[in-house]
Amino acid sequence: MAINKLTIGPDKIELSTPPLILALGYASLSNKFTQKPYPSEQDVENAIMAVENCIHTEKQLRNLAPNQVCSDAYIQSVALSTNSQKVLTQEKIECLFNDIADIIAGRPKRQGEFPDEPEFIAYVTILRELSHHLNIQTFLLHD
Repeated sequence: MAINKLTIGPDKIELSTPPLILALGYASLSNKFTQKPYPSEQDVENAIMAVENCIHTEKQLRNLAPNQVCSDAYIQSVALSTNSQKVLTQEKIECLFNDIADIIAGRPKRQGEFPDEPEFIAYVTILRELSHHLNIQTFLLHD
């Protein structure tokens, strides 16, 4: 049984099956944000388009496994922010992304809701777009 490993790094996304590297990461994406610590709504729209453009050009991603193993440091923060343990679902990622979007739109942020880092927001955006467009249902957290 093959392990489908996904890594979202600062400047690239790596997949084990199929073996593929995408030239986009959370740091390179957050560097495009014009406002800090929270990007503007337009920044988020631009980030979404950048991720979509990156993944839609790769035909190998069309049949990606719905379960991926991930051990990124930021995925641990996402799991903590969504009250997840060892499995992070597409639904939990979508809820966190919506909370971030609400805060960007003006809702006050609750203390400890999620990390106040542009790179974290970029990471969640990438994770959300990968799960949404590539139909990744679960991310299994691996230490």
